[in-house]
Amino acid sequence: MSISHPRLPFVLAGSAVLAVAAAGWLFILHQLRRLIQSIGEGEPFAARNATRLRRIGCAVIGFELARALAVWGGSLYFGL
Repeated sequence: MSISHPRLPFVLAGSAVLAVAAAGWLFILHQLRRLIQSIGEGEPFAARNATRLRRIGCAVIGFELARALAVWGGSLYFGL
């Protein structure tokens, strides 16, 4: 078995995926922070909280779909 240096497009694609994932997690954390702040202010049933929960849910579902695609792509790339 030999290990070669990764190709530049592979490194750039991996870096782009990590940057998008970091931005997504920051979005989720921001929405969650605003949700908790609103609940702390005594407005647990405000309409904007439902919107925040929906955004968080959609982002998590999107992450899971992206993760499944990444695993599938990695399996194709490494020939598993």
